[in-house]
Amino acid sequence: HPPTGDAITINAGSTDTVILRGLTLNGGTNNGITANTVGQLFVEHCTITGYTLDGILFQASGGTLFMRDDDVRECVNGVQVTSSGTTARAVIRFCSFDANVNSGVWGFEGAIITVTDSEASGNGTGFNAETFTTANVDMTLEHVQAVSNNVGLETDAITGTATIRFANSVVTQNVLGVSIFGVIVGTSPATSVVDGNTINFSGILGAATTLY
Repeated sequence: HPPTGDAITINAGSTDTVILRGLTLNGGTNNGITANTVGQLFVEHCTITGYTLDGILFQASGGTLFMRDDDVRECVNGVQVTSSGTTARAVIRFCSFDANVNSGVWGFEGAIITVTDSEASGNGTGFNAETFTTANVDMTLEHVQAVSNNVGLETDAITGTATIRFANSVVTQNVLGVSIFGVIVGTSPATSVVDGNTINFSGILGAATTLY
C-alpha cells in the first residue's frame, strides 16, 4: 500500500463492476479501500488491518458492495456504507469485524445493508445504523454474532430513520447489548438471544417482525 492516503481508490463508471479478491492490506493512513463511484464492487477473501479511518469506505451513489469471507480488524471502522445521493447498498456474508475502534459495520446516511453469517467482536459498536439528516439508513441482520463489544447493536437518528432488524442472532458479552435511539426490531416468535450483557437493552424495541 502507499505510505499515505488510501491503499485502493475506486473511481469507476456507475455501471462498472470491480472485483478485489485475495488481497491483504496491512496498516496505513486513511482507508484501506475507498469506493467513490462504481456499479458493483465485490470484495472477497480479503484481510484488511490497521487503517486510521475505515477498512472499507463505500460511498458510491446507487452502487452495491458485495463482501464475502473478509476479515476487517483494528481500523477505526471496519466498513462504512453511505451515500449523499441515490441509496448505496451492501450485502455482507461470512465476514469478521474485530477490534475496530468505532464500529464493525457502520451504516450511515443513505445506506441499506444486509449482513448474514458474520460476526463482530471487540469493537466500539458491533453493528451500527446512524443518521443525523433526513436521509434514512436500514440494516438487516441474520445469523450474526455481536460479542464482547462496548455496544452490540445500535441505532441513532435525529431527523431521518435508522432501523436495524435482526433474526436468528446472538448478542452477548457486550457492555450494552442493544442501544436504541432509532428503531430496532426482532422477530415474532423470537429467534435471537440478547442476554449475558452487562446491560441487555437501552431503549425500547419496536414492534416485532412477524415470521411467515
